[in-house]
Amino acid sequence: MKTKANFFTYTLFVLFLGLSISSCVGPEGPEGPAGQDGTDGTNGTNGTNGTNGTNGTNGTNGINCWDLNADGVNDPAEDVNADGFWNALDCAGQSGEDGQANVYTYIYTNPTWNNGVMDLNLAALTQDVMDQDVVLAYLGYPIDGVANAVYYEVPGLHQASQYYVQSWLNVGVFRMKAQVWNNTTQSYVTYITPSQASSAKIMIIESTNVTTVSGNGRVISPKQAVLNELATAGVDVSNYLEVCAYYGIQP
Repeated sequence: MKTKANFFTYTLFVLFLGLSISSCVGPEGPEGPAGQDGTDGTNGTNGTNGTNGTNGTNGTNGINCWDLNADGVNDPAEDVNADGFWNALDCAGQSGEDGQANVYTYIYTNPTWNNGVMDLNLAALTQDVMDQDVVLAYLGYPIDGVANAVYYEVPGLHQASQYYVQSWLNVGVFRMKAQVWNNTTQSYVTYITPSQASSAKIMIIESTNVTTVSGNGRVISPKQAVLNELATAGVDVSNYLEVCAYYGIQP
């Protein structure tokens, strides 16, 4: 009996001890303060600056509009209005288009007739040019509001043969006259003022200084040599567009 009493006493002691231990565990405590930030790392080293690029080359100076042969010299023939000055006034009313090195085109926009006569002032038209070089002229006419829709050679028949335009070359002036057909004389004689042209275009094709001999010593003038060259190439000089295409000129 004593043994059982002792066992019972021991059991009660263990239960009491377990209850005591479990009753000693308290609630979870509050979160502690945050720790101090660590020391910042060292900044990296700046990269090396790139090398500066090379400066571009200066552009070439342009050519004055009156400098027809682009040589930088004020030639007498380039003083179109003959006022002793080489400036923009020598470009007014006309412009030259360089094709090949020896071809110049002078363009007059909206040229006017005066009692059937049209005078185009052109200082480049010197006696030497008239004697040695080929001078071609054309009038452009509008169709349905489109300027220069058709070109006619001067001299020649214009506007479906409604009238004939003659031409005279004088130093510094290219003159045109328009005539209509006269049934009595069976010729173009009566001067008229035709329909307004969109433009007048004069081409000066410089000849070379070479004298060409053909056949049994027959001498061909430099001017004729140019015309022969065009004919051999199949270019119809009465066709302004064909001449422009041959010399690489923008119509």
